[in-house]
Amino acid sequence: MSSRPWSLRRTLVVQTVALLAVAAVGVPLAVSGIVERQLDAQVEDQLTGVTASVGQALSGQEDVTLDVGSIRGVVGASFVIVGVAEDGEVRAPAGEASTLSQADADTLVTATEGLRAGETVEADTSGFPVTATRARTPGLSLVTQAGETIAMDSLVLAVDTSRDATIVRRLRLVSAVVGAAALVVLAAATAFTIRRGLAPLDAMAADAHAAAADREATFSAGDGPRELHDLAVALEDAFEARHRAEATVRAFVADASHELRGPLTTLNGWLDLYLQGAVEPGPDLDRAIASMERETGRMRLLVDELGLLARLDRGLPLTMAPVDLVGLAREVVDDARVVDQSRPLAFTAPRPAPVVGDDARLAQVLRNLVGNAMQHTPAGTPIEVGVHVEAADAVVTVVDHGPGIAPEHVGRLFDRFYRADPSRAGEGSGLGLSIVKSIVDAHGGTVTVDSHVGEGATVTVRLPLAG
Repeated sequence: MSSRPWSLRRTLVVQTVALLAVAAVGVPLAVSGIVERQLDAQVEDQLTGVTASVGQALSGQEDVTLDVGSIRGVVGASFVIVGVAEDGEVRAPAGEASTLSQADADTLVTATEGLRAGETVEADTSGFPVTATRARTPGLSLVTQAGETIAMDSLVLAVDTSRDATIVRRLRLVSAVVGAAALVVLAAATAFTIRRGLAPLDAMAADAHAAAADREATFSAGDGPRELHDLAVALEDAFEARHRAEATVRAFVADASHELRGPLTTLNGWLDLYLQGAVEPGPDLDRAIASMERETGRMRLLVDELGLLARLDRGLPLTMAPVDLVGLAREVVDDARVVDQSRPLAFTAPRPAPVVGDDARLAQVLRNLVGNAMQHTPAGTPIEVGVHVEAADAVVTVVDHGPGIAPEHVGRLFDRFYRADPSRAGEGSGLGLSIVKSIVDAHGGTVTVDSHVGEGATVTVRLPLAG
């Protein structure tokens, strides 16, 4: 069994606090690192400057004799001085006031062996850490406070860095304490802010549960930010679309049941009569079988058209290829003339109208429109079919001069099972114009109806021209 996922509030709090923790640790470390490097650079600059001062003091002089006090005056009191005699003996500390032991002096001499001019090295003495360098001092004789004169080969100069190390340690400690306190405060503020900011989501979740129960979708983001208001609107639209879809499905099922009930009632009536012996072989039985065959054909047509609409709703794959719309319309008109030779049918097409589409489905659109016009107008009513080009569209018009359609019916003609004249419910399946619209939509086109009572009706189909 999988564990329940974290809530959005908890996830945001944890992620934000984690980022704050990284900042609380990283920023002080970065600052202390910069300070430490700056202090080290200052020490190295001091050593470089002192070495240059010593070299300048000895410059151009072959034999120089200085006492310890003079060296102190050159390098400053903050430096530790270790002398290395010409015989290699460490004669240091150079000055009896120094607290550096002989062992530490030996350590500094060993650590600075091989250093080139300007190079420094860090070393640990028994009392404190130092940064040291070595300056060559040929020709220098050093007089100690005891009055002894020693010929020097070099001087080791070192700076006590324990104070700098203490500063860095204190800086890191203070930063850690302040960062931890700030992290606690910011974590609490973050949790409060996120909880308050996401409160409208909890309200919308409650609204969604209520909408699912009573089918009334009303969502409110309160005084939340614009994104939450957009989410509330989107949820309302989604619930309303779902309710509309459910209502459409219920109406569709009811209409389909109603359409099937008539043929099934007729079939069942004839079968009951036959089983009761009221229909005997002969003309009565022939009439019963013919009637049942008609009703079976009606049901077959209804099922076929329902299946086609279902496939179109799912995105029925169309066989797209170049189609001569003018030739297709002419064939449909010729077929209609054969079916009803008394019907005046006019066809006009001033120029070619090539489109890209499924010729079988487009032919079905034209047959449905022409057949619908023939079916719902009195015999002998003229019908005009035209194909022309407007801008980037191929336009097909089917015009009849029948009784026309009332305005309240025009907007619903493409609804499934809708009939403007309920008294003619037994004619057709009521899906013809729905199929027309679905096929035209699948080709990226539009279909409209313009009609006025007593003035006939005009159906216009627009399809994109090829290319």
